[in-house]
Amino acid sequence: MGLLALKSLWSRRKRNAWLFAELILVTIVCWWVLDPVIVTLYHKNLPLGYDKDRLCLVQWGVDPSLFKPGDNPHEQQEQLIKRFKADFTTSEVEYICTMGQRYLESPGGQSNILYSDTTTQEKTKNQQAYVRFITFVKGEPFLETHGIKMLYGEEDTKRYIDNPDLFGTGDNVIVISRATANWFFGKDDAVGEYLYEHNYRKVEVDGKTDYKLNHHSMRVIGVYDDVRTSESRHDEFTRLGPEKASFIVVRLKDGANVEAYCNMVREKAKDNYGVGCIGLSSITSYDQLMDENSYNSGYTNKLRFNIALAALFLFSLSLGVIGTFWMQTKQRRGEVGVMRSFGASRNSIMRMIVSEGVMLATASVVIGCLVYSRLLAVRHQGRAQPGILQFDGERRRFSADGKY
Repeated sequence: MGLLALKSLWSRRKRNAWLFAELILVTIVCWWVLDPVIVTLYHKNLPLGYDKDRLCLVQWGVDPSLFKPGDNPHEQQEQLIKRFKADFTTSEVEYICTMGQRYLESPGGQSNILYSDTTTQEKTKNQQAYVRFITFVKGEPFLETHGIKMLYGEEDTKRYIDNPDLFGTGDNVIVISRATANWFFGKDDAVGEYLYEHNYRKVEVDGKTDYKLNHHSMRVIGVYDDVRTSESRHDEFTRLGPEKASFIVVRLKDGANVEAYCNMVREKAKDNYGVGCIGLSSITSYDQLMDENSYNSGYTNKLRFNIALAALFLFSLSLGVIGTFWMQTKQRRGEVGVMRSFGASRNSIMRMIVSEGVMLATASVVIGCLVYSRLLAVRHQGRAQPGILQFDGERRRFSADGKY
């Protein structure tokens, strides 16, 4: 049957050429529409690298009307944190941890440029990339609260989080993610290796302005499993760093009801819960926080738009292809009548027509996929990888994705 269908296709190759070309074009258009949806859903379902279940984010704010001369907002903030821990460390709470501005799922962030060598001009000897900060507060159970898995240097990392001053000024060492270690050193276990920050400082030499390159070295003391700082953002390279307290993160025990705990805190804190001009403003579960951040960043709307557009295109294209096949079949009534007169059964004729369609569609899809992959490769040729830097040594400026 397959050989007969193939001979039939070949004998009608001129008629099938337009249908073949149409199916190739349909395949390319389908990929063009579906590609953003697939990529977006793939990123959305990548592992976060930390345990978001039963996590709550607590925020506080400043009420200027309650500020009095002589008040110290920093001390009042410390008192509020202590009060919160005393009042809301219930039997359901596993950890309470203060966090800096760059907490996981924070809408903003900060990245800096790191290098694997002090030689900036020779790219073959030096890797470079933007590395995003994930900040912790000194002495807080950061790793335990978020469920971040340490791969190497766990003991030194915990000592570093407990007291960064044990390692000099605290910025002489660095804790990085697995992806960061692999990018710079080609291995997971990068403990003992060095990364560098290169800063050009303006100096005056013989009355002329020049730029002096300053190398700041940082020894890697720990490597943790990859962590995404946001569900709607895929950060390939991250690092840990100390920062002052700006938020509180609460982890509840297994079986605890997150929404019930949040409602309990809201109920107790609704009547001006605070110290001086610093007061509790909100508590949000991480599930709700991620949904809000995705919506506010436009990520949710983008995903919905891509899915709706893909569904509309696929529906329209399906109708077009079905109509084309139907017309082709209608035009073959005479041929079918001849086959019936020679004793061919309805089932055998149907199997032959379906086999022709399957062969034609398969060949078209394969060729269409190859054409689309080639077009995609040409489109992205020469573009910088996300987070990777291009260095213009003459102008001493850095660019990401080819932009200054």
